[in-house]
Amino acid sequence: HNLSIGCTSATPRLLLGQAALTDGKVVDAPATLLEWRRAPAVKLLEEKSGLAVEQRAASAGPPTFVVSGLSGGTMSKLRQHASGGRLAILAAASSAAERRLAEALAAPLLRFGFAQLSGVAGLGEDAALWGKCEVSAPCRPPEVWDGRRRVYDTEQSNAYERAMNARPQAWEVRLSDEGQATNCVEVAPRVEVAAHQAAERLLRGRNLDAGATAALQVDWHVGTRLDASCARDFPIRSSKGDPLAAQPPTAFWAEDLSLYPRQLAVLRWLQAIEAGEVAFDERDYADAQLPAVGWHLEAKAGIEGPLRGGVLADALGAGKTVTVIALVAADAEAARRLPLSDSRTSRATLIVVTPLIIRQWEAEIAR
Repeated sequence: HNLSIGCTSATPRLLLGQAALTDGKVVDAPATLLEWRRAPAVKLLEEKSGLAVEQRAASAGPPTFVVSGLSGGTMSKLRQHASGGRLAILAAASSAAERRLAEALAAPLLRFGFAQLSGVAGLGEDAALWGKCEVSAPCRPPEVWDGRRRVYDTEQSNAYERAMNARPQAWEVRLSDEGQATNCVEVAPRVEVAAHQAAERLLRGRNLDAGATAALQVDWHVGTRLDASCARDFPIRSSKGDPLAAQPPTAFWAEDLSLYPRQLAVLRWLQAIEAGEVAFDERDYADAQLPAVGWHLEAKAGIEGPLRGGVLADALGAGKTVTVIALVAADAEAARRLPLSDSRTSRATLIVVTPLIIRQWEAEIAR
């Protein structure tokens, strides 16, 4: 068999021929010419269905999305996985229900376009403070230590696990009654569930008073994973023009050793943090995604307060060690006047370093 490829035009061709042996002579047999032709662009065919999606506004919080026009067979399949008119999704054993939800609602909901929605979550009457709802955000068992070893209470751990599994879901899917004239399904984001979970994560282990907890604010956002607004800016403030601190006091500092202006700017920043003068907005998030659709509910809990600590990350050789020593020296006189309430308090500054640089710190302090 012979195979020849010809490119005599812009369109490539394949020539498939067959050679036959007749009476000792090679005779060309008829050939078939195959030509590639450019296929038309892929067309997306929209499925025609009688399903309609409506966005119903709520008095507070995000709206509810109603899908109507579902067939009786589809509703029957959904009701097989429903309890009390609600479809169980986002649970430990909800894969079958989520599959039915995807088959029935994914196409119309994905075709439905809605603007991104945002707002501030509000507490209802007699509702628990954000992060204090034991149903939506169960509290972890307290830490108990036996010397250097943490002890776990089995009963408390089991109760906490059961409470976590019983939490309400952040997306609620409600089915219309069986005798109702119109078959419809309501999809509603439950902001309060995600809000409590975000607030609990933010407040965990903080031991804040009731006033600080009440000042906590929770924002919510409903959209898709592909929303451009999900990309958040992260600006880094310039330190140019920052005020300078005074040179460390000579009672604790060598007179012939002065800090550079850039080091004094860092020292002033560290002193402001320790004095509680730098405000900081602490945030934590909780999110939930509607299965098979990709709609996204996000709750952000935030609380403003003084910045507690920080990181000094100057370049190598910029004098980070000497700047921290200057911070200790500048505060040494005031620290020595602090009252000692019991044996667990101290006026000292604790410096934790690796063994390799202990000698370096000792040399810098001596200098």
